[in-house]
Amino acid sequence: MALFLSGILLGAIVVPSYAAAQKEKQVKAIQHNLMIIAGTAGCYMAEKGVAKASFKEMDEGHYLNSVKVVAGESYDAIVVTLETRTISAVMPNGEVVSYTFGGLC
Repeated sequence: MALFLSGILLGAIVVPSYAAAQKEKQVKAIQHNLMIIAGTAGCYMAEKGVAKASFKEMDEGHYLNSVKVVAGESYDAIVVTLETRTISAVMPNGEVVSYTFGGLC
C-alpha cells in the first residue's frame, strides 16, 4: 500500500514537471522560428528592395524552408518592416509567443 501511494505521489510530481518542460521546449522552438523569420525578413527586404516582408511572401518564395510548425502555431499574420522590433506566433489555444529583436540589417 505504501509503495502504491509512493507511486501516485511520484506521478503527481513528475507528470506536471514533464508537461512544463515540454511546454518550455515548444516555446523555445517557436521563438527560434521567429528569430529565423526576423533574420530572413531583413535579407528578403534587402534583396527585393522592399520595405516590408510578410511570412506568406517569404514562405511562398521558399525563403523559410527551415521553419517548421512546432505546436500548431500560426505565423501567417507576421509582417516585418524596418521599424518592427517584435514578431509573434499564435498557438491553437490562443497563446501568443513573441520574439523581440534589435533591428534588421
